[in-house]
Amino acid sequence: MTNNNLTEEELNGLAEEMQLCANRCRHQGWEGNAREYDQIICALRELQQRRKADEQEVR
Repeated sequence: MTNNNLTEEELNGLAEEMQLCANRCRHQGWEGNAREYDQIICALRELQQRRKADEQEVR
């Protein structure tokens, strides 16, 4: 089972904010920082996919 403390809406909002941060980093030339934000975004999306899979298993 995955952690369900954050709602789907909150996860989406967090991913959007992380994307804005990544874009700002790229604009400043901080590619390493931008890649770290990209990794966080990927982890958030993966969590969302796992939740959906868990929900389907329960049904």
